[in-house]
Amino acid sequence: MSHETDRTRLIFSSIRGYTSWMKKVASIKAFADNDTAKYRLKVIEYYKNFGLPATLVAFPVKRSTIFLWQKVLKENSGRLFCLVPKSSRPHSCRRMQTHPLILAEICRLRKKHYRLGKKKLHFLLRKYSKEVSLPDFPAVSTIGKIIKRNHIFFDKPTFGYHDPGRKRPEGIKKVRVIYAPKPEIGRIS
Repeated sequence: MSHETDRTRLIFSSIRGYTSWMKKVASIKAFADNDTAKYRLKVIEYYKNFGLPATLVAFPVKRSTIFLWQKVLKENSGRLFCLVPKSSRPHSCRRMQTHPLILAEICRLRKKHYRLGKKKLHFLLRKYSKEVSLPDFPAVSTIGKIIKRNHIFFDKPTFGYHDPGRKRPEGIKKVRVIYAPKPEIGRIS
């Protein structure tokens, strides 16, 4: 079910059969919005009407794929929603491991010098890792990723412009030159 129906499901939860009906509506809507699922249904229907050789000529789909789509449709009792492609994203991904001392040192250096970049940090961390005797230190690109992923960004320190009681500095007024002095034409002395 989609997030659009969550609120109405809470309101109409006392009505018998409402949830199953809304699931049907949500699946029909998902099928109607997905072009890939419509294409898969079209291929299956073509196969049922004209057979396998004609389907293989008409569509650039392999035989096993047609049978797989047909099997999925049959297992789900003909629900068209099952033809919508599933996500191919991996369930788990590798996460970058950073030594806590390295992370703390990057934070300390960035707080002290808020514009310190990854190249200069690399040099300073190499020196720091030798002092602390860490076995390895991150590369320049890895330091950039650490800064970005951990949001190690600090603003320039403000000087109290927002304080209404602060006395504003008096600026030196420049004398404006209306015209430039012209040299005398004639002899040079």
